[in-house]
Amino acid sequence: MIGPKMLDAAFRYVLRNPPRLASVDGSVETLLGYDQRQFLTSKVHLRDRVHKDDIPFFDSLFASEASQPSGGFTIRLRHADGKIRCVKGSYTRTGTRGGEVELEVHLADARTVKEPGDASLVNSFKTLIEQTADYIYIKNRNHVILAASRTLPSLTDSAQDRVDLVGTTDYDNHPEEAADAYYELEEKAFAEGMRVNLIQQVRNQDGTTSWIDNRKYPIGGPDDEFIGIFGVAPEITNYIETQKRLRESEERLRDAHEIAELSSYVLDIPNQRWIVSPELAALLGIGEDYDRGFEQIWPLIHPDDRPAMAERFQEYFTGGRDAFDSEYRIIRHTDGTVRWVHTRGRLERDAQGKPLALRGTVQDITERKQAEAALRENKDLLQLFTDHAPAALAMFDREMHYLAVSRRWLEMHSLLDRDVIGRSQYEILPEVPESWREEHRRCIAGEEIPTEEREFVRADGTVQWVRREVRPWRKGDGSIGGIVIFAEDVTAKKQAEERLRLAASVFTGAREGILITDLKGTILDVNEAFKRITGYTREEVLGKNPRLLKSGLQSKEFYQKMWSSIQRDGHWSGEVWNRSKNGDIFAETLTINAIRDVNGQPTQYMALFSDITEIKRHEQQLEHLAHYDALTGLPNRVLFTNRLRQAMAQMLRNKQMLAVAYFDLDGFKAINDGHGHSIGDALLTAIAFRMRRVMREGDTLGRLGGDEFAAVLLDAASPENVAPALQRMLAAAAEEVQIGDIDLRVSASCGVTYYPQPEEVDADVLLRQAGQAMYQAKLSGKNRSHNFDPSEDLNTRSRHENVEHIRQALANRQFVLHYQPKVNMRSGTIIGAEALLRWQHPERGLLPPGMFLPVIEEHPLTIEIGQWVVESVLEQMEQWQAEGFTLPVSVNLSALELQQPDFVDRLHKQLEAHPTIKPSSLELEVLETSALEDVVQTSQTLAACREIGVSIALDDFGIGYSSLTYLKRLPANVLKIDQSFVRDMIDDPENLSILEGIMGLAAAFRRQVIAEGVETVDHGLMLLQMGCEQAQGYGIARPMPANQLRAWAATWRPDPRWSNVPPVHSENRPVLYACVEHRAWLSAFEAYLLGKRAAPPPLEASHCRVTSWLNAEKQTARGTFSNVRAIEMLHQELHILAAEILASQSEGRNSDGLALLQQLHHLHEKCMSRLRAFTRTGRHRTARRARIVSKK
Repeated sequence: MIGPKMLDAAFRYVLRNPPRLASVDGSVETLLGYDQRQFLTSKVHLRDRVHKDDIPFFDSLFASEASQPSGGFTIRLRHADGKIRCVKGSYTRTGTRGGEVELEVHLADARTVKEPGDASLVNSFKTLIEQTADYIYIKNRNHVILAASRTLPSLTDSAQDRVDLVGTTDYDNHPEEAADAYYELEEKAFAEGMRVNLIQQVRNQDGTTSWIDNRKYPIGGPDDEFIGIFGVAPEITNYIETQKRLRESEERLRDAHEIAELSSYVLDIPNQRWIVSPELAALLGIGEDYDRGFEQIWPLIHPDDRPAMAERFQEYFTGGRDAFDSEYRIIRHTDGTVRWVHTRGRLERDAQGKPLALRGTVQDITERKQAEAALRENKDLLQLFTDHAPAALAMFDREMHYLAVSRRWLEMHSLLDRDVIGRSQYEILPEVPESWREEHRRCIAGEEIPTEEREFVRADGTVQWVRREVRPWRKGDGSIGGIVIFAEDVTAKKQAEERLRLAASVFTGAREGILITDLKGTILDVNEAFKRITGYTREEVLGKNPRLLKSGLQSKEFYQKMWSSIQRDGHWSGEVWNRSKNGDIFAETLTINAIRDVNGQPTQYMALFSDITEIKRHEQQLEHLAHYDALTGLPNRVLFTNRLRQAMAQMLRNKQMLAVAYFDLDGFKAINDGHGHSIGDALLTAIAFRMRRVMREGDTLGRLGGDEFAAVLLDAASPENVAPALQRMLAAAAEEVQIGDIDLRVSASCGVTYYPQPEEVDADVLLRQAGQAMYQAKLSGKNRSHNFDPSEDLNTRSRHENVEHIRQALANRQFVLHYQPKVNMRSGTIIGAEALLRWQHPERGLLPPGMFLPVIEEHPLTIEIGQWVVESVLEQMEQWQAEGFTLPVSVNLSALELQQPDFVDRLHKQLEAHPTIKPSSLELEVLETSALEDVVQTSQTLAACREIGVSIALDDFGIGYSSLTYLKRLPANVLKIDQSFVRDMIDDPENLSILEGIMGLAAAFRRQVIAEGVETVDHGLMLLQMGCEQAQGYGIARPMPANQLRAWAATWRPDPRWSNVPPVHSENRPVLYACVEHRAWLSAFEAYLLGKRAAPPPLEASHCRVTSWLNAEKQTARGTFSNVRAIEMLHQELHILAAEILASQSEGRNSDGLALLQQLHHLHEKCMSRLRAFTRTGRHRTARRARIVSKK
């Protein structure tokens, strides 16, 4: 039937709130039964004509968040005559000049739309449709019938011929309720990509009813999209009615068996007689006169079944089986008709086990057998169906030879190019597992095999998951002819399930807290780590807002910027302070990501966070320790320089002047060497206190290192105004200091410079100028000040090697490299060497870099020398490698080199010129202070170096102190701990704390650590106890020429004590700090007794780290140890004895106090010995020992 002229209508809307219909065009009246005016005057609304189930989709076209500017769809609209029509539609969104959005919806009757694939769909199934007597039809994606078998019209309400169905929809041929069901079923097939079916009772045109299994298979197109429906609706009326009769028969059988034994029998074995119920007599066609002897049973059994039944009866009567169950045919005595019966019975035996009687029931199963035979008929039609069936199925005989197979089966097993009919399944697919073959054998034997999903390893090694259903098929005589296998590839589903399982596992087991919310911020789920970090359980926060964690430390603007970033970029990352359930404030690193659906629209938010409170605490401690001098409490060089820069900016704003004074103590080195470090430290502390006391409020005094100090003096209008302040400070430094019974006196030389100056200078230049002026003061006689003079500075610099001399030294190859080894102190492994520059001066001998590199610090010559160093190192490594000696080498980089835009390219070319050297064997050492000058550029440069394989180390780490943010951004592999922290850590617990903090940061950011300045075996022992195994320093080896390094490496062995000392567990570090502090306390106490210290250290035991450790231990199992109790008693006795010694001295009994000092040393050593034992064990081991002690 040729379809009517294509009906086409267009509706144009302006998307406002609410939307406004702007125009209606086309044959809208023909399509919907209403004219354009009715729509434009709002008498009729298009939405009101939409099928109720399609309204949500129709509304989505007008939604402001719709992501697609155009698209196509199929929808159902109700005509003015009340009938539903399937409509093919499309829409387009466009913007107007006025900034509004227009939506144009184009509609066409689906029956008039010719889809590109319609013809191929009909041709693919033409033969099947023409030859079959089943109800078969083809529909396109718009639910329009393209082809139908000749029998299909009998199921409709209107069509007389299959031609009448082509070009129509179910709404033209069925009641709306039925058509709705078919439409939804087909949409489900398209959505799920799999077969759907509906068992339904239909009314035929002749008024009768029948049952069909209406199956709908989605048909795939060339672009993996479904283009139509293949429908087959075999009539199953006989099967349904047979099942019904069987159920009714079983019910009658149960009633007969339980109440009147109807359709039952009894075989009296000893008397060779049998008794039947009237119903069974009627079934057999026998009357009362029929002989009931055993021999008269056999004429009633079909001749073909008699031998088997005789054998079966014999087996039951003589064997050990009591239950009888068999299906066979009978011949009715009265009319000779053949019927199928199902006989059940149970054998009764006497006390000796001899059979007495067989009691049971008989069921007429003729109709069921006929239905089963009907289903096995028409093998050609079966093959035709399986060839085109969308499911993967195959039919086999008893020897597993292929009888029929669907195309989907061939695709699934990669057999499209093979002829399989008549060939063995095991020959075609030899990789079929033995477990599957066993199932085939069991099914052929008649066993029911449950449907299951199994893993299948293909011959090529790929893994496939298959859902299998194995069923036997029977011949006309009831015997099993083979099996049918239905298979479905569920690999994608299994992989999706595994991904979900892994995602759930990650969610549950992650150490980071995870929080998931909807778009409004309502908490949907949290993991176990969330509870551990925040203290809130999952039940307490579900349905709540994350605002319950707010600490109040972030501003409203902070959160506004955060959410702006999330909505703009889909993610945000940073640090946040939050509040736990118990009220504690904690810091966290937080990352928030938007979770999007398949259309890219956000559906939820996921937050991932880690508790970094401890790291923040380390950061704060390090910040303080790294900016203040541990001995004097004055600002160190870093903090002093920062304050100088701030003061310089202030002077420029206020148009004022400041002075920078550089002090160096005269004669201090002789006192320090002659009286020891403890006396020298006490002298420095006293002088620093006196100098700071005479300074004005607002001025700054700092210790630059050793015996050098510097001061910033504000409001220095002229040198004359500054002179009195300088004189007070020089006089304070020159005052006599009494330490114990020793009177000490030093003086100070001072250099002064002023700011602003005619030329632009920075803080470092001011310090250098003041330092040069200080040297002039020393040359002039010491104990005086000297003002910096630029002309004098020029003369001073002329006395040093100037830039031109250094350039000539480079040209004349006067520079050499010495190499200082880096080792693993525990294993004795040599892990690398640091290349150090030296100047082999023709007159002054070997000069260290400090004698010449400062002259060219900001000069381009620095870059040339840096290139020479890298090239010389690469050449030396090649030479060593040729000799069989391979060793990574590190070189130092200046800040100026890092700032060069072509630095990475030049380095890459140098590496390419030495292809035998692995880039990872070269390490670049960057001063922490240099890296922080321009973190962004430095990070980019160092990251580029790492990309070509070069390692990065932060040198002198700790003196410049990188914040967490900077450290995280700097792509360094290694942190080199500055030697100033290592040198005094044995006697200074504060330096030990700095060391632990640095190592904690390194561990948190997965950086390696190496310590510089290891000068003694004790330094190495302490580092190893702290967990730092890599080191360099004079205690291992001094820098040496390249030709000596190989021989040194062959003979060097670590100190035996280094190999044996175990690392101290983090939980036992307080013990280590307590030992160090107590040793320092005893030295200070002894210095006070000897008059070398102005005041004694605190004598109360409660002020000591040992007491803090003991208090903590009492809260654990170790608090019950006799050793812990002994330490507590020793410690109290030690402090009591110290107070007694101090009292003796105050009463003038110095000799008594000194006599007790040896006893104090003895108590201290006993206490420390017991404390050190706790550095070699963990809580879990000691807790066990505590239980053993308590039992004893």
